[in-house]
Amino acid sequence: MLQEVAMPSRPATGQVMDDTRSLTLDGLVEFAVPASASATQLGAVTSKLFYVRCRLAGGGYDAPPVLLGVCPNSAVALQSVPVVQTFPILAGVNALGPVPTPGQRTRLSLSLDEPLRIQSLQFSSGGSGPEIGVLNYKAASNVNAGEITLEIAFIGTGTGRPLDPLPLPSAPVEMRSFRVFTHSGGAWQEWTRRDDLDSSQRTDFHFVIDPTNGLLVFGSGERGRTPAAQDLIFALYETTHADAGNIAPDQAILAADNLHNQPIFKPLTVAQRTQINKVQQQILAQLTPAQRAQLQGRIRPQTVEAGAAEEFLEHLTGRAVERLHAHEQLLDFAVRQRSNSLDQLDPGAVRALAPPTNAVDLLDFERLALDVPGTRVSRTQACAYSHPDYPCLQAPGFLRVVILPAVPVLEPKPTVGLVLAVKRFMDRRRTVCTRVEVVGPQYLRVRVTARVKLQSGASAARVVAAVNQAVEMFLDPLAGGPSGRGWPFGRSVYRSEIMQLIAGVHGVTCVTSLTMSSDSGEELCGDIPLCPGFLVSSGQHNIQIEK
Repeated sequence: MLQEVAMPSRPATGQVMDDTRSLTLDGLVEFAVPASASATQLGAVTSKLFYVRCRLAGGGYDAPPVLLGVCPNSAVALQSVPVVQTFPILAGVNALGPVPTPGQRTRLSLSLDEPLRIQSLQFSSGGSGPEIGVLNYKAASNVNAGEITLEIAFIGTGTGRPLDPLPLPSAPVEMRSFRVFTHSGGAWQEWTRRDDLDSSQRTDFHFVIDPTNGLLVFGSGERGRTPAAQDLIFALYETTHADAGNIAPDQAILAADNLHNQPIFKPLTVAQRTQINKVQQQILAQLTPAQRAQLQGRIRPQTVEAGAAEEFLEHLTGRAVERLHAHEQLLDFAVRQRSNSLDQLDPGAVRALAPPTNAVDLLDFERLALDVPGTRVSRTQACAYSHPDYPCLQAPGFLRVVILPAVPVLEPKPTVGLVLAVKRFMDRRRTVCTRVEVVGPQYLRVRVTARVKLQSGASAARVVAAVNQAVEMFLDPLAGGPSGRGWPFGRSVYRSEIMQLIAGVHGVTCVTSLTMSSDSGEELCGDIPLCPGFLVSSGQHNIQIEK
């Protein structure tokens, strides 16, 4: 049993870092293999391998987890780099406090003259203010000037009056990393990003950023503060290439020889080398010096296509129109398909339609149930005037939403967590005075007894197996039914369809007798009706050969 640790901590031996919420979300599972692990040869494999076993200790899944890739001895890379600026230090300036080493983060206070030269500098390991990465530091002497390179950018100086948009040194900006500070008299003040300043008050430290063009906007004094006179304005952020940073598979990446990377790729000391795993040492010992240099400076990643440029206004307008008219698009789609439900329609075409922001009719509820964040619902049906506890009575004001998870089992049923997640999502989007009840389907197990005649030369065993398989597929709640999109909710099982299905199996001449039975056990020569919200599942069939 591994002990779980939270990000961004790196797991040690015996620990695991899991950001998939127990394999229910896309993400990474990272763990350190113990040194005692050994390769084993199991089954028909030709060489010994290392095996990792994951056991489900409790709970259940509403969709089977899919393993997309295994990346041993790998690291996650984010296509962005910190913005860096070098500041000269005037001769005669003595820095106070503990001097940082390259690659270390520290807090500091400083003052600048007009040409952006440091007039005073003090380092601090505690206190307020941002932690700033120091990439290079050359102390000033009484005669010679010094310099310091920081992972921060100087943006401008406040005037106490509204400022024009301030350009950033590098753009586009990686928004999650962007922070703005003003510095004066040794004190730092952090500002808060807003999408706009319409609701900002005179006392609010708010700003707006255009990440693509790299423009920083402060308030006017009425809508948000303006930086005070002589306040130094700094920004901490990372810059990115957006969609231009996407790479093809196996494309070589060279580690840039800059101040940011040098502390990371510096040569290992003797003490550090002794800490390397013995297996790694053996592998490195087999490499030539040229191969070692290539290994340290080149990385061959998988295809990366996550970078995206900023959306154009035309695209944004199109998405807004699509979202605003989502209800009408669902209605038009159902009319074209001549259906009053989205179930049994092309799943790809249904999910391509934008979900509405709120539910007005049954189609809206069905579309919203397929789009609940963090869940996977395979099929759904909404029924008006229906309560799951009173299926035979009309219940005004109630609406029942039946959901089916994408689990390939005989009778898929949603877990309690899935039902609660869909219900909470629906309750925030339902119409007033409507009560939504979310439930799983009820199943009626159907068994078929049939006698068939064989074609000349047909194998009796193969025909029986083929008939059983055809009936089981037809009665499958996920992939059966007349359309192959799952058995329709509440649809009866018709004897004529089962007879036609069996007669169409290769090797069958005709069906001489056929009866069906359900959970009641009584065999019927006619159809088997289903209540609304019910589905069928395949029972144990009895197929006999008539000689």
